[in-house]
Amino acid sequence: SYGNIGSIHLARCVSYASPESFQRLTDELDKARIAYEKALEICQKLPDTLRNQSDLAAHYVSVGTVYMASGQDFKARYCYQKAKKTFEQHRQDNPRVMRHQASLAAVYGNIGNLHNMWRRYDEAIDAFANAVKILKVLVNENRTVFEYRSNLARIQVNLGQVYERTGRRELALAAYQAALDAWKGLPPGYFTAPGYRNSIPEIHGKMGTLQRRMARPALAIPHCRKTIEILKILAEAHPDDLSYQLDLGKNHIFQAEMYRSTRQIKEAQKEYAAAIEVLKRRLDAGPDNAGTSRQALADSQRDLGELAMEAGRTKEARGLFDAALENMKKVVEGHRNVPVFQHKLALSYNMSARIYASADQPDKVAEMLRKELVIREWLVKYHPKVTLYRTKLGVLYCDLGAIDSNKSLPKDALVWYTKAIDLLKDGRTGGSDRLILQAAYTRRADSCEALGKDE
Repeated sequence: SYGNIGSIHLARCVSYASPESFQRLTDELDKARIAYEKALEICQKLPDTLRNQSDLAAHYVSVGTVYMASGQDFKARYCYQKAKKTFEQHRQDNPRVMRHQASLAAVYGNIGNLHNMWRRYDEAIDAFANAVKILKVLVNENRTVFEYRSNLARIQVNLGQVYERTGRRELALAAYQAALDAWKGLPPGYFTAPGYRNSIPEIHGKMGTLQRRMARPALAIPHCRKTIEILKILAEAHPDDLSYQLDLGKNHIFQAEMYRSTRQIKEAQKEYAAAIEVLKRRLDAGPDNAGTSRQALADSQRDLGELAMEAGRTKEARGLFDAALENMKKVVEGHRNVPVFQHKLALSYNMSARIYASADQPDKVAEMLRKELVIREWLVKYHPKVTLYRTKLGVLYCDLGAIDSNKSLPKDALVWYTKAIDLLKDGRTGGSDRLILQAAYTRRADSCEALGKDE
């Protein structure tokens, strides 16, 4: 009874996952912990003839789960280790009881998650591998049991993530593929199960992203296609769940980037256009409180505009850049202190400046770049350790210097080039920034020569 009460309180925690409900979440976790600990205490006091070792281990797992949810990791580990020892002993005494084997696999998985959080990656790999070994046996002996395949796939994904974090990318890909293979053999009707329908695109997404990081965009494309294929079905089947539309839009953008990397420009344009269509539907369907859907829309408009500009379609590019800029302005209005949104707004101003430059409108170029400047300097001021922000500001200083040089204003240009040098010369930036720094020195020398000064 105490165990059931604890499970009720733990289940309620799902409803209190938002920051506003933090106190209620804490209260429910405390109530769940008290109930589970009472159940464990009673079970421990039972005589050996009445005590069910499986129940004892399960109570340890329950208490450990609450401790883990509460951030008390070491207490959680103690409980999981006790549960593991109990389950292992009970499995030896009852080797054919599948429930005990599944429970032991779950404990290994939880221990692996703890080691992963503590960055003890070798220990995490060992724990996940033990869980996989048990679950593979269960899957082979019970090929249509959804729970076993679901748990095996989840553990394989966790194992892949650890491999990825430790730089073992090929092993990570193998683990992700094993997670996909874990779903094979289930009847078609299982596609409607939430765990299945959400896991498949997630795993393909991880494999596509990893292939991209390994500079193999062509190998990422099939995973993108599969992800998009499934997300289209899910978005149509669940129109009220707007997250599917957002994920679909983002994956169209990712697919476009892969096509662009392999110089399949027409295919990239189609994917950007598909992303714009999907994300507009997403915004029409409901509020975008986090700003992520509108930001993704702006990204796809800006990237498609860049392709149009490269192809010489200036009018089309300007329309797309203007739309991207307006969308990012709306995003920033509601999220002024989010650096990534400010960065994307600055990028939109920069792209608008480029299109005005191609139309020989220097005043509009200067206007866009100065608006970008305000944002870039704010980003570096409040986020000085982010290399990307420093790099972009250094490039912008050089661009402004070049504009003044072209206007025969060497004194003003000298100021901008000096700003770029002062920003980048401390060595906190990467190799590409050294090239920018070298260019800034060269251009500053030219400005000094025009003023009759020594560098």
